[in-house]
Amino acid sequence: LLSQGYADGLVGQLPFQMGQDVASTLYKLKNDADVKSEILGTNLIEILRVPLVLPQLNVDYNYLGSLTILGYILFAIVAILAIGCCSWTFLNRNARVVKASQPMFLYLLCMGVLIFGSTI
Repeated sequence: LLSQGYADGLVGQLPFQMGQDVASTLYKLKNDADVKSEILGTNLIEILRVPLVLPQLNVDYNYLGSLTILGYILFAIVAILAIGCCSWTFLNRNARVVKASQPMFLYLLCMGVLIFGSTI
């Protein structure tokens, strides 16, 4: 896998060492030797193709580029409409329909839309 370019690093254990540890433990058990119940660790083999000194990574997170002005315009539209709806709700808070819709809930919706629009 490494030579064909499918992986940049491989990690594996030594199966011969694992088999040797198992065989010696079984031999000790057969000869009634004192075998402690401990975890036997084996060595790991690690092969990396990644260079140790990596080049400097320069990432441009400005995904909008020239669309920044469009983002500001869209936010202005959303902000004006949210504030307009909030002020309409305040002016008509005694109307039957607005009272039935609970003005505090409508204010909360307007603030949520304003916060949502600010992510543009």
